Amino acid sequence: GGHFRRGTWPAFWMYGEDAAHIWPTWGEYDIIEGVHERTNVMTSLHTTEDCDQHKASEPSRRQWMQTPDGFDATNCNHVAVGQFENQGCSQVGPNGS
Repeated sequence: GGHFRRGTWPAFWMYGEDAAHIWPTWGEYDIIEGVHERTNVMTSLHTTEDCDQHKASEPSRRQWMQTPDGFDATNCNHVAVGQFENQGCSQVGPNGS
């Protein structure tokens, strides 16, 4: 038997959806979310293709979450190649947030 840990994932988020436009057609905006025992929060966008934030300006004001290979997760597509499943483009808040 393996060891199992339970965690929390508190979040405040919003998205749009109707019968003709199921998630994530109109995207999802995670305004603030905490993950397990992290000491900072994240904000994320989860979209379909063609939403890429790699050219976002003001680089000193943000810290992107990392992909499995250690690159900035700037592709908001929920199934982006090279990113975790449903990672989207996520920025990390300051420590203690």
